Amino acid sequence: MVDPEGFHITPFTQVVHGYTGYQSLTDIPKALVFHEPDENFDHYVHKSTHELVEAYKGTAPDSYYGRAQLLGFLLEREGYDLYIGMESLKEHLVKINRQAGTLRLWKAVRYASSLLKQLVDSISPNITTLLVNGKQVRLLKRVKTL
Repeated sequence: MVDPEGFHITPFTQVVHGYTGYQSLTDIPKALVFHEPDENFDHYVHKSTHELVEAYKGTAPDSYYGRAQLLGFLLEREGYDLYIGMESLKEHLVKINRQAGTLRLWKAVRYASSLLKQLVDSISPNITTLLVNGKQVRLLKRVKTL
């Protein structure tokens, strides 16, 4: 049998922090903004597949849109199953799409998504995300004129 008088037990106390969190969405710190280098890869359109693969391998890792462009040229010629290193062209596109999305490089995301044939069924979640992030949304109704 244990003698309860021999133990010294201290009760838990409430932990109090000086900062209780974000009071509004405007208090949330902004993420770092990355800028895509302005490079034009259109001159690669008429290059051979080998030259395109080499250009892709030699393109800076932070040039997401440029790398997606080169993969687009290769996709048009060779399809998704072309292997560059140990990964298929499709796997490279998915990786670029995810990384660019994380960095909010929307031009690269839109282009890579289009190459992957990713479609959005509803625009509502996207508009909600924009509004929650404090952006303004303007919708225009196109009227046909005869």
